[in-house]
Amino acid sequence: MHDVFISYSSKNQFEADLVKEVLQSNGIRCWMAPDDIPFGENYAKAIPAAVGSCRIFVLLLSGAAQMSPWVSKELDLAVNGSKVIIPFVLEECELLDEFNFYLIGAQRLNAYQKKSDALQSLVYRVQALLSLESAPAIHVTATTRVPEGLHTLDPDLDRRIA
Repeated sequence: MHDVFISYSSKNQFEADLVKEVLQSNGIRCWMAPDDIPFGENYAKAIPAAVGSCRIFVLLLSGAAQMSPWVSKELDLAVNGSKVIIPFVLEECELLDEFNFYLIGAQRLNAYQKKSDALQSLVYRVQALLSLESAPAIHVTATTRVPEGLHTLDPDLDRRIA
């Protein structure tokens, strides 16, 4: 069982892995292809089931994501399934008509400005939406200033982000 479905272009794999790792380190269960698709299972069967059973749909929005037919289909499933959609904007980009239509009223998190702040906001928003009464402490801190960096309680993750 998962709380969040993460939709992204494979060209944004690093950012997707980072978002998943930060959310999961804060007690939020995530589903993300291809990691969560069992070997031999059909993508066209697994992805709709995962979108259908999630509570929140996190869209890693970029130019590449807008060009991905998979992301477009996943977003369509989320909209038609009345999922809460959180656009996590990876880069400043103009929305294509289809994405503009789907996201016209959605508040966006601009991760390209301050990634660490955006990740922290994402964790807070997801926790609030999931009504986690006893949420674990946030593992993303800004105690040390590193431009566009993220500090976590995991030194290996810090090295990969820095």
